[in-house]
Amino acid sequence: MTTTNNNEMEIAGKRTVADWNRLNAELSNHPNLWETAFDDFFYSRLKTRYLNPIHLLQFHGENTGEGFSIVSLQCALIEFLQTTRDGANFKNGGGKYEPENNKYEYGSSSKKIFTRFLTGQEPFKSYFDTKVDTKVKPEDFYSYVRCSLLHEARTTGNWRITANSQRSETIKEENGVKFLQRDRFQQDLEAYIWRYKIELLSDTGLQEAFKRKFDALCE
Repeated sequence: MTTTNNNEMEIAGKRTVADWNRLNAELSNHPNLWETAFDDFFYSRLKTRYLNPIHLLQFHGENTGEGFSIVSLQCALIEFLQTTRDGANFKNGGGKYEPENNKYEYGSSSKKIFTRFLTGQEPFKSYFDTKVDTKVKPEDFYSYVRCSLLHEARTTGNWRITANSQRSETIKEENGVKFLQRDRFQQDLEAYIWRYKIELLSDTGLQEAFKRKFDALCE
């Protein structure tokens, strides 16, 4: 039977478990290496597994339904962004998603991940504001967009995905129908990623969460 050396497993582009372990050992003594951690591991993983496939569909699509695939990838990206921020990791048989209670393994409660991200981070919390009487609820996005795409490659609940760049808002309601402008949504996600980099370079809490996330990815 052939065995695989886990140290050779690629976790971010061509970066391996061994590469992460070497860098991780230096981060405490060399804080300037956090930019390398972001660029070589976090952003490289995002680029190869999420951003490049999304861009490929955006720039070479024919507006014949690829928006469903784009938003499906965006939803997967949201889960990774929030769980990296919290240092939480999916594990079969895990409990509820409770990073606020120092529980960093979960097997359910992806709904909480989505609402935590959409209501806690800019610019998303500006149009998923639960404190005002808005018709755009994060729970609706989770149910009618994320879950419907995952299970049936469609949206429900009067949600529509559009590539119409003439709409000035990421999410616009017209006559009871909510239009998600998928390219603007992508711009918002990528803007978050670069703001997160700035936070990561100086926030020790985010740095510890980052380590938990990538240590678990190496298992």
